Amino acid sequence: MGIISAPAVNVEAAVAAGASIQQAVQAAIPAASAPVAAPATITNEPVVLPATGAAPEAAATPVVVEAPAVENKPAVEPNTAPAEPVSKADQLKAKIEALNKQIETASKKREQLEALLRSVDLLDGIKSGSVVVAKVGRAETAKEVVATVVGVQTLGSGDKRFKIYYGQGFDADTVVIQESQILDVRQV
Repeated sequence: MGIISAPAVNVEAAVAAGASIQQAVQAAIPAASAPVAAPATITNEPVVLPATGAAPEAAATPVVVEAPAVENKPAVEPNTAPAEPVSKADQLKAKIEALNKQIETASKKREQLEALLRSVDLLDGIKSGSVVVAKVGRAETAKEVVATVVGVQTLGSGDKRFKIYYGQGFDADTVVIQESQILDVRQV
């Protein structure tokens, strides 16, 4: 515990003059600008302040001020009303309902993974001569077309690009598309 250096205030004289012990102690505590030897903490230990004043014998006698007991109480009292007992049947019903929700979530995830697996298998099987349904064009001019794959290019990152042609005769077009633009594989 650090020692607080106090200005010359006689706590006993202040109490005798009609001030409360708290007021006398506050008068003995240094101002905020004065340096403090240790940080203040709230404890249940007594605080010792040196008594100073007119009488020289009082200067040698320290004044002991007891700190009030500190109780740790929660800011809000918890609800102390007893909870109604839950029957065993209700507990089991709640567990079954939770498991049903987990099963439903897992089933949806499984369906998504199976669809992804089918599409990956189909995309891996595309080669020259395969017939695909692809989305070509940008924004307002985008359209779905049935096209024939002319060539497949595998990039360094593992992604694939496809050169396709669609249409007939003089109106036939040849474009390069990404895997994500293939909507369906009609013939491998």
